Amino acid sequence: LESRANAYLNYYEKFEGEKQSLDSTKWYLSQLRSTEMSIDLWVHLLYLNQEWQKISALISKEDYAAEKLKDAWTSYRIGQGLQNDGRFEEALTYFNRSLAIAPGNLEWKNKKGVLLIQLGRIGEGAQLLKESLALQPKQAEPWVNLGFASLQEGNQVYALACYNKALQLDPDLAQALLNRAAIYHMQGKDKEASQDLKQILLKDPNNTDVKNLLMTLKN
Repeated sequence: LESRANAYLNYYEKFEGEKQSLDSTKWYLSQLRSTEMSIDLWVHLLYLNQEWQKISALISKEDYAAEKLKDAWTSYRIGQGLQNDGRFEEALTYFNRSLAIAPGNLEWKNKKGVLLIQLGRIGEGAQLLKESLALQPKQAEPWVNLGFASLQEGNQVYALACYNKALQLDPDLAQALLNRAAIYHMQGKDKEASQDLKQILLKDPNNTDVKNLLMTLKN
């Protein structure tokens, strides 16, 4: 049963399968007693279903305590579920566990960096992002997040440099364009800000928020 459930999950995740695959997984898992593998599969299922509150509810159970988890992906998925449910402190415990098992995962380092920034621990978050970028500088999103952290610390010049770096790697990255436009506007450079907003609309012409911002700049 576990192998069948795992097969359905892998099919859905790798090939963007139909919702029926997840329903089949849920049925197979419901027939199992709690084991290490079924715990991992349950979390994976809830993660793919984006059922963040159900993931949050799991951590009250002893089997789902961070220190008992042996699979790095399970720890990460619980952490992501908790973060998406607004439970940042608890999410940090699970991100720490995932990185204790797989310390070389840069994506998870970046996620933890963002979480620390959300917790108001901006210096720690920025430092973690810098460590990740030192290992692999060609990551666009961490540059965006580092720029945001720098702006929170009042370093507008470095924030702009971070956004520029992100856009060198991914010229159409919407969050980088939006954040850079905000800095340009603060600097009185509305022409440059408008150009960034228009670039976002080239890829996402129905983005109402960006359209409204563009209209505000024109007025």
